[in-house]
Amino acid sequence: MRRLPRRAVWTLGAGALIITVLVVTGAGTDPRLEAWQACCRAVSEFLQFPEQAGFVGDSTDLAAAAGDGSYRVHGYVDAATAGAGRARSFFACTVREESSGTWIVEELTEMGRAVE
Repeated sequence: MRRLPRRAVWTLGAGALIITVLVVTGAGTDPRLEAWQACCRAVSEFLQFPEQAGFVGDSTDLAAAAGDGSYRVHGYVDAATAGAGRARSFFACTVREESSGTWIVEELTEMGRAVE
């Protein structure tokens, strides 16, 4: 078996350390993804069976900066109904990240059944 030169081993080790630091510190997290997640949590609070909810779409494409520090998020949720069925509903919300890193839902609208 061929051994890697010391420099290659050091470079690989340093690269792994940098990746680990980025993952642990959360560096590089897309705020659109965090806005999407905050909105999905808010929508889930209104569902009868939140653990069975399925959110539809690419999260970062469905969240956009509003220009005032907030994000406008929209999408669809497939939710279980009491009659063992599923219903797709449209939702839209506005969220903002506080300086503490907590996301606040400023507005949740249009929680209605989607027209298909």
